[in-house]
Amino acid sequence: MKLRISIWIVVIAVCVGLGLWQRGNLGLIWREYSSLHRHIKYEDHSMKIHSPLIPLTVAKEDPEAAAVVEVRLSRSYREPDEKIETVADKLLEYPDNKFL
Repeated sequence: MKLRISIWIVVIAVCVGLGLWQRGNLGLIWREYSSLHRHIKYEDHSMKIHSPLIPLTVAKEDPEAAAVVEVRLSRSYREPDEKIETVADKLLEYPDNKFL
């Protein structure tokens, strides 16, 4: 009986220790999850973007780079027609961009 209790105490102590050790990573995971939840919603059996992925203050500094990042990040969450329209709009806006 004492061996069983000792084993459980060691297992619990190791789990608590690992949890404390990973505390910084858990904060990062929470920030990424909350950001994803804030910008992307699950509708009609697919994920839809409902707000800009790049903050406006960042986009004002380099709008062309923000457009490229927006297209790249949103590519997997849009319908094919929406993807083409988005890339076409950004290509018309920045015709010299080599990425688009």
